[in-house]
Amino acid sequence: MPRFPLAVAVMLSLTGVTAVNAQGPSLSRALRDIPPARHDVTTGEGLTATVGIATLFLIDRPVRDFLQAHRSNTLNGVAGVFRTMGTAPVYGGAALGIIGAGLIADDEEVKRAGGRLLLSEVITIVTDKALKKLIGRARPDAKESPWDIDPLANRQVSFPSGHAALAFTLATSLADDLHNTWSSIALYTFATGTAWSRLNDNRHWPSDVIGGAVLGFTVSRMMSNRWEILGIRPPAFLTEPASASP
Repeated sequence: MPRFPLAVAVMLSLTGVTAVNAQGPSLSRALRDIPPARHDVTTGEGLTATVGIATLFLIDRPVRDFLQAHRSNTLNGVAGVFRTMGTAPVYGGAALGIIGAGLIADDEEVKRAGGRLLLSEVITIVTDKALKKLIGRARPDAKESPWDIDPLANRQVSFPSGHAALAFTLATSLADDLHNTWSSIALYTFATGTAWSRLNDNRHWPSDVIGGAVLGFTVSRMMSNRWEILGIRPPAFLTEPASASP
């Protein structure tokens, strides 16, 4: 891998430090802010999201055709920059970088933040791979129809987008922990750019990247204890401080 993705990983793992320090509080203090109350995701909300993503299948082909008709070398170059956020050196480097920073500083809050990010990424990867195989949707650069679905058979599987899922996992996890507007804007801008790059590269249909974004966002929200689905909660050691010794 080139050095650039690794540099991006380091930047993202520390993205909140300078932005938060510029406004006064340190990263560690930002992590100690009281998080919002946990939201219990209802069945209706889950069905609404599922139906919404499925409905996007209807516009996949025209949107793909429009984007490919207006593709250029400039856009390809921009896509190449954004694409890195969905690669292992970036999302893996960010999680390990935060955990390492917490170990060096002996800061339990920072270590837990890195642990939440790493666990979110692992769950996202496993879920993404399972859905790809089970759904078996062909990629747009392999088949012309967005309805080419052959579970467990197609090799170039497309739904959901792993790049988009991991980009939004990283953005959501860090944004939830940093509680900083500018950091959140930067993180979600890069995540959105990563999702768009997969459309520009003709590697995914629009519903693929939306599905991936929803997957990454949801997993991170659950692991940061912001959302609860079917009673699933993150391990206590990643969200609650260890009891103080008497």
